[in-house]
Amino acid sequence: MVITVNANYEPISKTLSNITIPMEEGIKSVEGVQEVRSRTGPGLVMLNVYFNPNVNPYRAFQLINSKISELQMDMGVKAKFDIRLMGPSAYSIAGYALVSKNAPINELSNIVRYTIKPALLSIQGVYEVDMVGGTYSTVDITLNPSTLQKLNLPVNAILDQIKNYAQNHFIGEYKQKNFSVLVFGIQTPKDQQDILNIPIYYNDQTILLKDIAYVVKGNYPMLSYVNVDGYPTSVIFNIHRTNDANAINVVNKVDDTLKSLKLPPNVKMVKWFDVTDFISSSIRSVIDAILIGSLITLVVIAIFLNNIRLSLLTAIVIPISILCALLIMYLINGSLNLMSLGGLAASIGALVDHAIVVMENIEKNINKPRPKLESVINASSEILKPMTLATLTSISVFAPLFFLSGIIGVFFKELALSVILALVISQLVSMSITPSIAYMAIPNTVKDEPKWLIKLTYIYQKLFNGFYNKKSLSILIVIFLVIGSFLFYKSMKTGFLPEWDEGMFVLDFTGPSGASVQNTYEIVKHIEDIVASNKDVKHYSLRIGASLGQPRNPANKGDMLITLKDHRSKSIFEVMREIREKVDAKIHVLKEFDMAQVLRDRLGDITGQHAPFSVIIHGSNPDTLVRLGEEIRTKVKKDPIFKEVNLKTLFYGPYYYVSLKQNAYADYGITYDDVIKSLKLHLWGITLTNYLQGEKRVFIRAYEPFNPNDEPLKDINIYSPKKHMYIPVSLVANIKFEKNVPGISRRNLENVAVVRVKMHKENLALGIRHLRAILDKIIMPQGYYYTIEGFYKEQQQSFKQMSIVITFSTLIVLALLIFQFESFLKAISVIFVLSLSVFGVFLALIITDKPLDVTSFMGMLLVLSVVVNNGILIFDYYNNELRDGFEHKDALIRACKKRFRPILMTMVADVFGFLPIALAIGRGTEVIQNMAISVMGGLSIGVFLSLLVLPVFYSFLRSIANR
Repeated sequence: MVITVNANYEPISKTLSNITIPMEEGIKSVEGVQEVRSRTGPGLVMLNVYFNPNVNPYRAFQLINSKISELQMDMGVKAKFDIRLMGPSAYSIAGYALVSKNAPINELSNIVRYTIKPALLSIQGVYEVDMVGGTYSTVDITLNPSTLQKLNLPVNAILDQIKNYAQNHFIGEYKQKNFSVLVFGIQTPKDQQDILNIPIYYNDQTILLKDIAYVVKGNYPMLSYVNVDGYPTSVIFNIHRTNDANAINVVNKVDDTLKSLKLPPNVKMVKWFDVTDFISSSIRSVIDAILIGSLITLVVIAIFLNNIRLSLLTAIVIPISILCALLIMYLINGSLNLMSLGGLAASIGALVDHAIVVMENIEKNINKPRPKLESVINASSEILKPMTLATLTSISVFAPLFFLSGIIGVFFKELALSVILALVISQLVSMSITPSIAYMAIPNTVKDEPKWLIKLTYIYQKLFNGFYNKKSLSILIVIFLVIGSFLFYKSMKTGFLPEWDEGMFVLDFTGPSGASVQNTYEIVKHIEDIVASNKDVKHYSLRIGASLGQPRNPANKGDMLITLKDHRSKSIFEVMREIREKVDAKIHVLKEFDMAQVLRDRLGDITGQHAPFSVIIHGSNPDTLVRLGEEIRTKVKKDPIFKEVNLKTLFYGPYYYVSLKQNAYADYGITYDDVIKSLKLHLWGITLTNYLQGEKRVFIRAYEPFNPNDEPLKDINIYSPKKHMYIPVSLVANIKFEKNVPGISRRNLENVAVVRVKMHKENLALGIRHLRAILDKIIMPQGYYYTIEGFYKEQQQSFKQMSIVITFSTLIVLALLIFQFESFLKAISVIFVLSLSVFGVFLALIITDKPLDVTSFMGMLLVLSVVVNNGILIFDYYNNELRDGFEHKDALIRACKKRFRPILMTMVADVFGFLPIALAIGRGTEVIQNMAISVMGGLSIGVFLSLLVLPVFYSFLRSIANR
């Protein structure tokens, strides 16, 4: 949850003591709050509140709202509070801009405020339309200093009379015949000329405002600057959706509405950001991958069954199961996203395996001397029990994923749901529709298997006999796989989440401390030129003094959101690297420079982690924390494996602090409010009142331009009631200058400094070793210490949770196997040997240079569910052969021979069916690419383990047990 408090401009120390600390203390006491983080600037506080995973988010939102209401009364400060649950409505889903080469900024602002915003808010599903870079139209009253001094008129008296001129009061009510008449007092200027004729009364004199001032049209002052695609005048507006709205539908309706609006000929609409483009294209790519994988699976089945018609009928289980799973997900309010589709893609092999097992068992029983219908029913009944156990086993593998917390819980709960639904539906379809298909499609006399398969089966039988005769070889293989898996795990790259190409990224920058918006733009203009000249860039938007997720920043800080073309020659990673190299070579004055993809950055907001490593320095003194942060940043930057090392402390300033001298009132009759009002008139302007022009509100401001080059701040004149004359403000006020003031970051009521560290190639295992070696050499003052967070921390927690899930799933599967086989020896053989398929997972990741991350762990679960099913069916056939009177060896080889074709068929179909995702064909499939690679590697080894190592290893254990 994010809470933003805007108290206009207040000193950081006052903001910290009056707002930040009371809010931290109050919110930390709310039930379920795990961590409170805060950033404090001048009059601006941003708090991130993290609850325990088991707390309902909507209840948490209610608790925070209640606590904020209570705190507002206690604090007694005038501030705007914005509380947002980190759900879909917290982030914009699309960004648009009105741009022009010559239209004034207030004209664009008025179009957004009075035309576009009302039209868009009427669309169902649009939660908010926020404007960035806009302003308000004003009428600026500029007083003539020489005339005021000549007439000896105090500014405060003039401002009060202008403000009081605009009145709107209820006076009373009287009865007239049958009517009740209300009386109002209304006095307001109607236009610019009316303002000039406002009377000013002073010393029994009446003069008109036009005698001492002139009036011009202006804009409310802006401390930020925005620019879209290089247009000099730009106003941005962002679209937020409600939590239950479909993002794609909302953006389509917004597009249609904006197209229907008529804009002035010199104004252009630009859509510079649309997160639904990535969502739509990613979903299409995964659907395409599912279709291609299904087609590959169909070809594999046709080759193995040697019957195109039969393979087509067998594969019908795929679309039926997937469509039924999607229907149930729709009915239970599930969502169609990358993870749920990834789960369906991962289930294709299991779906086909169900149909193949039933079809193959029917085919083998069809030639028996009994009616065909009876053969089909008996064969289906015979396979029902082991298949049901296999399905329950697969479900037990994925069911624990529902108990995962954090970001991996969000990622994989829907994947687990889609897999479980597909498996259950596939079981039902295979046991109902497949027998009917088999009865119609399988001829009374089944033709022989293809010659290549007969030859392959013969080769397998010889291999089996060779392995069986040398049982110790299976032990050596098992030992080799155990040691190899351990060594691979220790040496391979590790990551948290996979990298994917979103087609858009944010470029954050921080210029020299104290730089104005204009000075910062002069620096950033070079970055803008680099970005604009890149042929793969479609749109860009620039913010200075603000950012994509922050309404107000120092004038030296901002960001750019860069959207790339759909069809481009380079990946987003290559474009980011190219821009970085050019910026590093050309611009050397930036204090910070950082790039991140948008969705990955938003995931960082949810988890509270934005980089592979975040060094959190804890202590009391903000200046000491900054010094330590700069030391750590400097030393870590020297290590070549790190590419971005940034101290995430905002510096505000330079500042002047103004305080009243003790003799100010006694000698000059001047109060603190007099000083503040006089200075504000020159530096910012004072908003006095407003009036309506049609539906547009126009603000009347008093403003006396101040040029520090002509007149120092201390020489600004202020009226003295006791001296009846204007005097320099330096006579009544102390003015102190401070160049840099660090913003204050806190975590759980403690001051911190944060150093974020990114790598050229993300390898968390390597990075943490290098980082700790550097940090161990830094001497921390007494009372100061550091902790390491970031993706690394999330990865460690996720790996721990996934390890628990895999262990728990394995124990459940073991219990089910013992129940099915009534043999601990068979159960432990299946679990121990087939779990060594992780060797293939690690090997595939190493060969493809992919890290072990949370999606790779998901691949391990998929592999485990498939290979264990193979073991179940092998031993089910084995038990049947024993009951038919065969000896152990003959029963085992007959069972393996019966399962050879379906196991090989399923494995080949799975491996090649995952190929489109493993190759990351299409946009967005990179999200589950590592999972596909893991499955392909694990199943490739799983075939060997299922058909050769498992039966021989069991025989070895059985021979030892029978001694």
